[in-house]
Amino acid sequence: MKSKGLIHCIVLFLMLLANGQNKKSKGDGYFFSYDFVQAIETYESDLTKGFPLSPQQYVNLADSYFELDQFEKATELYLQLFSKDSVLKGYHLNKLLQSLAKKDGRAAVQVFLGEHDIDFGQELIENAAFNTKVLNERNDALLPELFPFGANTSSGEFSPAYFQDKLLFTSGRSAKGSGKKKKNEGGYLTIFEAKLDTATGRVSEVELFSKIQATDFHKATPFFAEKLNAVFYVLSNTYDGELEFDDNGKNALSIGMQKLNGDFKFLWRDLSTSFYYPYFEQKTERLYFAANLEGGYGGTDLYYVNTSRGQIMSAPINLGPRINSPGNEIAPFIFDDALYFSSDVFYGIGGMDVYRATNRDDGFTIPVNLGTPINSEADDFGYIIRNQGDGLLGYFSSNRSGGKGDDDIYGFVVDEKPGIKTFALRGKTMSNEGTQAVADVVVRVYGLNESLLLETTSDKNGDYALEIPWQEGVRIEAFKNRHSTYSKTLDV
Repeated sequence: MKSKGLIHCIVLFLMLLANGQNKKSKGDGYFFSYDFVQAIETYESDLTKGFPLSPQQYVNLADSYFELDQFEKATELYLQLFSKDSVLKGYHLNKLLQSLAKKDGRAAVQVFLGEHDIDFGQELIENAAFNTKVLNERNDALLPELFPFGANTSSGEFSPAYFQDKLLFTSGRSAKGSGKKKKNEGGYLTIFEAKLDTATGRVSEVELFSKIQATDFHKATPFFAEKLNAVFYVLSNTYDGELEFDDNGKNALSIGMQKLNGDFKFLWRDLSTSFYYPYFEQKTERLYFAANLEGGYGGTDLYYVNTSRGQIMSAPINLGPRINSPGNEIAPFIFDDALYFSSDVFYGIGGMDVYRATNRDDGFTIPVNLGTPINSEADDFGYIIRNQGDGLLGYFSSNRSGGKGDDDIYGFVVDEKPGIKTFALRGKTMSNEGTQAVADVVVRVYGLNESLLLETTSDKNGDYALEIPWQEGVRIEAFKNRHSTYSKTLDV
C-alpha cells in the first residue's frame, strides 16, 4: 500500500548539524502528503544550496528513501542519525534495521544488534530470538499452494473479507469495476464484491458493493459480522457530503458500521487520527482495529474495544508489547482462538509479514512468522482464513513482484491449520519453603542434548514466562546468587 517509484538523485555528503536551524522546507509539505519523490528532490536541493536541514527533516529524508526502496541511502542516513542517540527512537530504529536487512541481509541486523546496546524490551527480544530460530529451522514440507485471485487489476486490490457466498475487497479501480489503469474519480478507494466459487476458491462477477452508504470518498477494508448482520469498514471523515478536516488540514479515516438493510453509524471518529482494519470477534463482541494512538509502542498498534452488539462500551485497549512492536501492526483477524495480523517489525522476512499468536487465558503466545510463501520480501497483509471441506481456504494481500497492481490478492488452500507448535513455560520463582516469591532469578531452558535454548529473568513478583519452538523434553534451571540452584527435566 505504499508508493513505489524510481528517481535519479545526486550524491550527498551529509553532515548532521546538532544545532542546525529548524528551517521550514517545501520538502516537509511533500513528505507529509506522501509525495516522497518531490520530498527527496526538495530536501536535496536545500542541501545543495547550503540550507541546513533540522534533525527531523533528515529523518523525513531517510524515510523518503526508505519508502522508495532506496535502502542504501536510507541505511546510510539512518546510521548517521543513530549516532545522534537522541534523534532516533523505537519506531525509526525499527526502520533502520529493516533498511539494513534490505541492503545487507538479515544477518547484518544480528551483527548490528550485537554491537549496540538497544533496549527493545523483554517481549520484543524474545519474539525476535524465537522467530529467527523458527525461520532458520523451518520445515518446508507442507507449504500452501497459492492461486490467482482472478479479479486483480492494475489499480490494485487488497483486504479481502468473507461475505455470505461472496468475497469483499478494496480496490482503486473505477466504480464501474472496469479495472482500467485510470482510477475512480478523485483516486478514492472503494469496496467491491465478487461471487465466490467455494469448490475452487476462485471469484467471478465483480461489481460495486452496494449495501453500504454511498459516498464519493474512501471506503475500504471491510469486515462482515454475521452475528450483527453488519459490515464494519473505514471511510473518510465527511460532513454534509464533503470532506471534513482538522485544524492542520488533515482528513483522517474513521470506522463505520452499516447494518444491512438498516442504519449506518460512525463508531470511531477523530479528525486527527486514522483507524484501520476493523475486525469484529463474534464470541467476545470485541471490535479490533489498528491505530496510531498516543502512548502506543511504535507506529500503528492493534487495539480492541468491548462492545454490546456493536455499540462501543470501553476505551481502546492496547494488545500490549507481546503483539505490538516499534514498527507497525495492522489487519487483525481471529480464527480458532489464534490472532493473525501483519507487522513490519525488523526480524521478519520482508516489509509487512503475517504472524500468528495463540490467545490463552494468561495472554497471547509469541507471534510466529508464517514464513513463505505467505510472506515474501514485499508487504504481505490482510490475511483471512476459514474452514473449507476437510481443509482451509484463505486469502491475503501482497505487493510482491509478478502481480498486476501495487497490491494484489492471492488465495491458498491448506490441509492443516497454519502455525507452529510451541513449548511454553510459565511459573513463579519461590523460596525453598514455597512461602515467598523471589525476584530476579535467572531461568534457563536446555534441550535434551543440554544446548541452551532460552534464558529469562523472573520479575519483581517472581513471575516468568518463556516460549520456544517445540521440544520433546527440556531441562529447566533456576539460580540466583546466595540461593540454591533448582533443576528439573520435563518430558512430554
